[in-house]
Amino acid sequence: MSIFLSCGEASGDQYAASLIRSLRTLGYDEPLWGMLGEKGGAAGGEVLFSSAELGIFGIADALVALPRLLRLRERIVAAIEERRPSCVVVIDSPDFHLPLIAALRRLACRVPVAYIAPPTVWAWRKWRVKGLARNVDLCLPLFAFEHEFLVKHGVRSAWAGHPLVDDMDRCAPSGRVAGDGADGIPVAFLPGSRDSEIRRLLPLMLAVARDSRSWGVRPIVSVASGLAPRWREKIRKAAEDLETDEGDGRDLMARCRAVVGASGTASVEALLLGRFMAVVYRVSWFSALLFRLLVRTPFVSLPNVLAGEEVFPEFLQHRATPSAVEKTLRMYLRDETFRARKDAAIERTRVLMGRSGGIRLWATSVLGLCAGRDR
Repeated sequence: MSIFLSCGEASGDQYAASLIRSLRTLGYDEPLWGMLGEKGGAAGGEVLFSSAELGIFGIADALVALPRLLRLRERIVAAIEERRPSCVVVIDSPDFHLPLIAALRRLACRVPVAYIAPPTVWAWRKWRVKGLARNVDLCLPLFAFEHEFLVKHGVRSAWAGHPLVDDMDRCAPSGRVAGDGADGIPVAFLPGSRDSEIRRLLPLMLAVARDSRSWGVRPIVSVASGLAPRWREKIRKAAEDLETDEGDGRDLMARCRAVVGASGTASVEALLLGRFMAVVYRVSWFSALLFRLLVRTPFVSLPNVLAGEEVFPEFLQHRATPSAVEKTLRMYLRDETFRARKDAAIERTRVLMGRSGGIRLWATSVLGLCAGRDR
């Protein structure tokens, strides 16, 4: 018996680590192995493949990396065929995991599959829901509306609450922000966790950080612990005239008054922490074109999708300029009416994240699939 887990970026690695810890708490003592990052390994998973291999951002980047990704998929399928796990758990990264699941279904061994954070079929490429219904035994989405959509379209799904709800008590806002005073208003700058994100967003964020010092901001640039060492060093060097923080990004956000960050999990963490965030997002022109053609939602950040309104201002592609981001940041920090309106919207949206217990539901669901496989 064993369980194979696969994730492709920092947020997925965090979810994998949480699942591993929950499985161990429930008494599962068989091997947990697969494609994991630093956090999954630290939680006790066997890292057979590195999740850093999926550190790409946008469709164009994925096309360039396609030959390498195909070879990686072949290696993973061979490992699963050899070790015959009781269950396969894949997390996010649908452009890699959906073909992987389809390849597994062609094997002689029938391995049950659970999909944590399945693809956003409600927003674009809706046809993928048929593949989920056909090839996935259980989906474990992050949001209630995703669960409802999947069930409506014949996909087996379970949901209790967003997994980050379980993690936030330890760094919940205390009411006083560390360092708020003589050194300025602390603002966190999170340029992302993937190579291509950082390459496109870091110069913009550093420009905003440097300019905002002139009107009372204390900018703190996050150097994500899950990044490859070469990228951590590049950020340190590029931000050598600024304060940096190499701890957990959510802990940094909890200590700051506001956040400027890449679209992704950080926006959900900011929401749960009650922190205002200016969301920035830049991809290649080709990825942006496909996004406009295929995506059915007017927003890219999940808090805005969840609320159905712009809770967090979004600065996408050509709108992602230092002056535009700085103007909105200044409005939030200086304009009491604007700040009160945004804080109220954040609080309304936080309620929609569900209750704690989501990670335990993942673990019990995965163990249920294992039990069915091993009978």
